[in-house]
Amino acid sequence: MKVKKLLIMFLCAIFIFSNIACGYKDVSLSNLAEEVLSVTDESKFVLGDSKTLRRYYGLNSNDYDEVIIYTPSSTMEVSELLIIKMKDSSLQADTIEESIDNRIQTQSDNFKDYAPEQYGIVQNYELSIKGNYVFFAISNDAQDMKKKFKNYIK
Repeated sequence: MKVKKLLIMFLCAIFIFSNIACGYKDVSLSNLAEEVLSVTDESKFVLGDSKTLRRYYGLNSNDYDEVIIYTPSSTMEVSELLIIKMKDSSLQADTIEESIDNRIQTQSDNFKDYAPEQYGIVQNYELSIKGNYVFFAISNDAQDMKKKFKNYIK
């Protein structure tokens, strides 16, 4: 019986240590998105769903632990926010990055000659991968949004 208790305690200690050592806490993406959006004009964003994720990025939300996506509030805007909690970053990060690159290219092509100001916003996007979390933002405030993201998941 003592061996069983010791084994359980040992496994719990390993679990706790691995979470601390990895440096990233498990967070709610809706709370994280709320925090990230607090530094920008939220009226430029509309909450999307799994269909939006597939349409904009060609990704299936069921492949990930959690996804939150905000898209432009109008066709004249480029503001976007995508946060994904991956199931396995070693297998999924490259696919997500490729999808984001394709989205950047699409938006750049759409706005380059049509709306130079929006094109400039697209070109100043922010992308960050920390642990199992992917952050991508297109916004005038993308740098500040990224800082909020990094601070929140510490």
